[in-house]
Amino acid sequence: MQGIETIVENGRIYAIIVRNNFCSAEKYNFLTPTEYPLQLGANFYSAGEEIKKHYHPDKEVSIRTVQEFIVVNRGRLRVLFFDDNQEFSRDAVLEQGDMIFLASGGHGFEVLEDTTIVEIKQGPYAGVDDKVLF
Repeated sequence: MQGIETIVENGRIYAIIVRNNFCSAEKYNFLTPTEYPLQLGANFYSAGEEIKKHYHPDKEVSIRTVQEFIVVNRGRLRVLFFDDNQEFSRDAVLEQGDMIFLASGGHGFEVLEDTTIVEIKQGPYAGVDDKVLF
């Protein structure tokens, strides 16, 4: 697969970056382990194909880890990754069209130019009580 970067520290996935030029010879690409509470997949379809009508039935799910998915709609930002001891690990720059799945560890962002992001995470959102700042 082209355009996928997995950030791993001490055997744990901290993040999966999906660049705007991501491509694969495979039709279906699930990039997260099956035990994750939030699943990340990228599928490729040809014009004229049909995705059958469907819905997802209600089910009760218990989660212990809150994960996030961010799409850079416009602009550029630097993502800072931190280990479980809140020590800086590494960074990566995301540009328009890039996406990132934040799986574990700590993270922060430096906005490099005017930027708009779309964020998806498990809810409900609890405002300032939803995160631990360090």
